Amino acid sequence: MYLISKLLMNNLYGRFDMDYKLLSHNIIDNEELYDYIDHYDISNIIELDNNKSLISYLNQNKINYMLLNNDTKNNIYIAIASAITAYSRFNMTLFKNNPNYELYYSDTDSIYINKR
Repeated sequence: MYLISKLLMNNLYGRFDMDYKLLSHNIIDNEELYDYIDHYDISNIIELDNNKSLISYLNQNKINYMLLNNDTKNNIYIAIASAITAYSRFNMTLFKNNPNYELYYSDTDSIYINKR
């Protein structure tokens, strides 16, 4: 139950801070590649077998549609993510500034130190 609750909290928190400019991915014939290059901002092309490629691209038409129609299906809200980050930084300073142990690493919800 602990692992499930930790995963849910971290994944839900990350969703609020996600970029709305999500990449689209398609497997296309190599003959179609130049059409995509002309119409989209391509971020990655991976050559596959059988004269096909996997492309990752930014669909600006989709972004414009989302912005014009106030489409909030991605549930992005930077203020919530910023508040969670600030609150965790505030609480983690209690551990970061403790002289009783040596801190190796910290995150929003965990620390690694030289003691159990």
